[in-house]
Amino acid sequence: MAYFPQNDPQFNYLRHLILMYGDARRPWTPEEAKYYVAHLTEEGTPDDWLFDSFLFLNAKASSGNDLCADINLGTTMSGEGDFNAVCSPNPANRNDWGELLEFYLGENGAVETFNKTIERCSKTIAMPYGHRRNVVLMLPYPHITQGAFGSLPGGASSLDFTTRNQNLMCAAGQRLEACTWLVDEIVDRWQEKKLPHVNLLGVYWMFETVYRGWDVDDHWLLKELKRHVNQRGLKFLWIPFWSSYNVHLLDDYQKYYFDLAFIQPN
Repeated sequence: MAYFPQNDPQFNYLRHLILMYGDARRPWTPEEAKYYVAHLTEEGTPDDWLFDSFLFLNAKASSGNDLCADINLGTTMSGEGDFNAVCSPNPANRNDWGELLEFYLGENGAVETFNKTIERCSKTIAMPYGHRRNVVLMLPYPHITQGAFGSLPGGASSLDFTTRNQNLMCAAGQRLEACTWLVDEIVDRWQEKKLPHVNLLGVYWMFETVYRGWDVDDHWLLKELKRHVNQRGLKFLWIPFWSSYNVHLLDDYQKYYFDLAFIQPN
């Protein structure tokens, strides 16, 4: 696996990236954010900078639909015992993806909250934070169980990610259409905000492996999606678990589908 050096200028000097799991029903608050942005004294006053990069991700929408790819039907974890992961039977739809956009980039969304928190902390921390803090935003999985995703702005019909009534290429193309729409929405909304303390580094593929079969082609999807992500000026990140499906991809992952990958130790 390729070694990623800290402070690489191509990744806006990323050093310490933290995963920020969120819940659409509980927006991030400045009080919560400050514990990740800064080190605090015993009195709760920010006195030094902490993480320089934040990866925001949500596993579920407020509807209960899954933004992550799979669910475990078994009772054990990590492939042991009766562990049985399947593609979610309750896949997120267009409304759920829109809710996630608002959670990230709406008024008082996660990005604005962290931008404001950095501004407040800078008033008590006696040193500059250096380069703007990096933000990475999760892309929901376009579930192969989703036959009625909903229509995109300007679209005439609802997208269908399944192979129930079409061939695999048609299904993969509609999955890509949804993902590129979301990437464009993220970039366009970010540019409108002109936030002074945070930098949109990239987007994150949450599913921790890559499959191809009769009803799914994540390989083609990721190849095409990475091209679009990079065209919009972003990096594509991935954090897979250790498995036979992933190991060969990590030997030289930048020639495959991602700009930056971290391996999980489990």
